[in-house]
Amino acid sequence: MSWKKITRPRIGAVLVWEYIMDVDNEPHRHIGFYVGNQRAISNSTKMRVPRLHHWTFGKAQGKAKRNVEAMYWHKKME
Repeated sequence: MSWKKITRPRIGAVLVWEYIMDVDNEPHRHIGFYVGNQRAISNSTKMRVPRLHHWTFGKAQGKAKRNVEAMYWHKKME
């Protein structure tokens, strides 16, 4: 069984966020894991450690601050 693209977050799912321009003016894609209750964990470049945060990095004017482009799930994550 291989990784499957899913449309709703599940605990343990790999999240792929949209590109943003990084501090060095290079496009930067980001990945992390969904941990439930609209939370995710991913590496913080600024803090240099994994960090727990809202799964869309919060909301601004009712929209996600950073959209999730894809979510992946594997049976072994259960």
